[in-house]
Amino acid sequence: MNPGLRLLCRIGLATTCVVTAFSLCAPVLAVSLQQRGFSATAIGAFAMISFTTIAIFIPLMPGLFARFGILRSYKFGLLINTLGLTSYALTESFALWCLTAAAGGLGGAAVW
Repeated sequence: MNPGLRLLCRIGLATTCVVTAFSLCAPVLAVSLQQRGFSATAIGAFAMISFTTIAIFIPLMPGLFARFGILRSYKFGLLINTLGLTSYALTESFALWCLTAAAGGLGGAAVW
């Protein structure tokens, strides 16, 4: 198999795994927050953090791609998303979850 095609397949598989984990994680986190007594407003605000961060950083991505390269930026985005998803399992701190969601949004902007 062509090395370029192999790299593209690996990136596609990694992206699929991260995006799937991200989409499956949100409902689980919402239920967890609800069971811990957080209000619907807090849960909704938390759910919007990642998407708000993505919306803020998407316009900056072409400059970052030009400076660091598309592949490097893409890999960095996948790494941030993976670390963010992992941190949800390591802590129950709502404040840290919010910071992680914002970091995940930055990674999402680089990936999407």
